[in-house]
Order: sequence, then structure tokens, then C-alpha cells
Amino acid sequence: MRNKRVLLVEDDIDQAQLLSRWLVTKGNFEVSVANDGQHGFEMIPTQKWDLVISDVNMPEMDGFDFIKHCKMSLPKTPVLLITS
Repeated sequence: MRNKRVLLVEDDIDQAQLLSRWLVTKGNFEVSVANDGQHGFEMIPTQKWDLVISDVNMPEMDGFDFIKHCKMSLPKTPVLLITS
């Protein structure tokens, strides 16, 4: 059985590293990180994602816009929005 795959879209490098480590060690997830919404959107077709986590406040494409685009491509994949 494969580990669940998570796409983490986070522009803050420290936050991305912290969340990735936690998801890998505590949840046994495979995590791929995109540093902004556009990069995250480009990563959607590269894998079968089990969960998408996105920051709300990002430059270029914010989390809300990213989610709109994401849900068109991944209508059944759960998406979590996070913000500090």
C-alpha cells in the first residue's frame, strides 16, 4: 500500500519545511511542495493527490484563486486552506 500523497502550496520556506516534516513524520505522507499557487497548479497533473493544502496569502495566485483552479482538476480531492 502506498503512502498518501499531499501537495503543499506554501510560499514561506520555513512554514513549508515545518509542515512537510510534520506530515512525513506524524502522518506518514509523501509531500511535494509548490512555492506559489501557479507552481502548485502546474503540479496538479503530475501525480494522483490524496490531499491538497494551500496557504491563503501568497503572491501572484492567492490560495482562494488556487483552490478555484484546483477544484476544476481535482473535484473529489480534499483541500485545506491554511493561514497564519
